[in-house]
Amino acid sequence: MPYAPAGPPPGKRPWRIAAVVAVAALLVGAGATMAAFVLPGLYHRLNPTEYTFEVSVWLKSDISVADRDAVRSGLAGIETVDGVRYESREQAYERLKRLFEDSPELVESVTPDLLPESFYFETERAEFDCGILDPVADLPAVDDITVMKVSIETSPPRTPVECG
Repeated sequence: MPYAPAGPPPGKRPWRIAAVVAVAALLVGAGATMAAFVLPGLYHRLNPTEYTFEVSVWLKSDISVADRDAVRSGLAGIETVDGVRYESREQAYERLKRLFEDSPELVESVTPDLLPESFYFETERAEFDCGILDPVADLPAVDDITVMKVSIETSPPRTPVECG
């Protein structure tokens, strides 16, 4: 008589294999769902998105060199992308001519003495802390400060940040 191993009757064993495969598929699906929905949120919480903020500090028209230097010194401690840049009235006029080259009547109506001197910088961070502007906000040479959040994810791509 030939040897026959003992085992489940034919037809019973495939159900066990199917059950193991189904449970494994459910576990893999649950793991994939967790990875798809939970982990990105956790990643963004641990590594918040950084935005670029463009900051312009507009100066009054009747300031001294010492006043301008005080503003420059007040901005020196701020972490920037590529430094703080100064723009004279003449530089502002040249930029205006480039920006509005298709509107010669507008360019002709403006002279450099009508444009303010300014300081400009970009900084990258998750949220803008207006407190970084405290060293210059109340200086007598400062006329206005504007902060724009730059994002490719929103429309419009540049939105103002209110700093009181």
